[in-house]
Amino acid sequence: MDGPVFPDFVTFSYIAHFVEVRVEAGTRRVRVPRVVSVADCGRVISPRTAASQVRGGVVWGIGATLREASEVDARYGGFLTVLMRETTEFATMGARRKG
Repeated sequence: MDGPVFPDFVTFSYIAHFVEVRVEAGTRRVRVPRVVSVADCGRVISPRTAASQVRGGVVWGIGATLREASEVDARYGGFLTVLMRETTEFATMGARRKG
């Protein structure tokens, strides 16, 4: 593994997403009515930030899978398209929170 190693700290977390997807045969419209995520991230200092990270990962994953093109900077490895306003589909949807 390249990069820094921190033997006294946990540097990775694990998450599994279960996504229900529906596709309308005639229009090919894709809907995602339900996502369930399970995260193993150790001790959480900020639940709000942790929940936001999970939600952001879900939105990014769905977008990358269905519509978006994520451009990666070949020199530094970062994403060049990171702003929501740079996307087409999710910028117009609006986010809804359940509960």
